Amino acid sequence: MNVVVLDVGMGNLFSLTSALGFLGAKHVVTAEAEELSQASHVILPGVGAFDAAMERIEALGLYEVLRTIALDTKVPFLGVCLGMQLMFDSSEEGERSGLRLMPGRFTKLTADIGVKLKVPHVGFDRTYGYRREGMFAEQAESAHFYFTHSFALNSLEADCNVAMCDHSSPFVAAFQHENVCGVQFHPEKSQSTGLQLLADFLTI
Repeated sequence: MNVVVLDVGMGNLFSLTSALGFLGAKHVVTAEAEELSQASHVILPGVGAFDAAMERIEALGLYEVLRTIALDTKVPFLGVCLGMQLMFDSSEEGERSGLRLMPGRFTKLTADIGVKLKVPHVGFDRTYGYRREGMFAEQAESAHFYFTHSFALNSLEADCNVAMCDHSSPFVAAFQHENVCGVQFHPEKSQSTGLQLLADFLTI
């Protein structure tokens, strides 16, 4: 196993690499295309702005590299938080196109002061609706994960294994489509449930 954590300069990677270390997963943090070509699994984390992250990916010459790895070579590929958003067509947050690994556009979450729902959505929250297989194989029928985000995807095509969460209205908390996976939450900050999800991703 050779897990590549893609470093595009968008966020602190310490928690994620610590989680992988705890799981005993051999990993490297890099933005080098050559390292990516040797990966058994690729994780794209991110914290920050959509356009800035896409600019960085393009500046590093990784746009087509990542598309080839995910869509052609079929390497297991996981986007985390902003990393999940970058896997899709676009976001209301920015003007640039994403990696277009999956169809969809992210929109800003809606606050509801009456029931104390604020934006950004921060903290542990319940997910539901997924099949217990693949990345979700060892999860209970509903599991709580740690979120911190302001934009979300409302729905996804039916042939994906999708975990939903509610914040004013339902949104996609996580998905798996063959080798392409994404989580809007932070598994590395979600205690035992997050560690289990990462472990199951590494078996894909």
